[in-house]
Amino acid sequence: QIAEASKGWRELVAMGVAGGLTPCPSALVLLLVAISFHQLTFGLVLVAFFSLGLSLVVIAVGLIVIKLGDRAAKPGRLQAVVPMMALISAVFVTGLGTWMTYEGILEVIRIS
Repeated sequence: QIAEASKGWRELVAMGVAGGLTPCPSALVLLLVAISFHQLTFGLVLVAFFSLGLSLVVIAVGLIVIKLGDRAAKPGRLQAVVPMMALISAVFVTGLGTWMTYEGILEVIRIS
């Protein structure tokens, strides 16, 4: 069982902190951009909050898996909703990416 595999909240917090401390390509790009604008302190603060947010998300997902893991393994309404949730999230991420691309193209056109 998923819930039995967990040793407790301390291990979960340690996992979240480790995930938040691991170098992430996005965080490195953020820091490099801040350095290029001569805003090192601001970049470090952004990366610190980025890492904190990542660790909180990992902890939250771990707690959800521990609390709802057994329910997800049983056939029922939750298993019927999972494919729809995957589709909704895929459409959302695709729409967000399309919108960001459109805005980026408009900005490039304005600069040119």
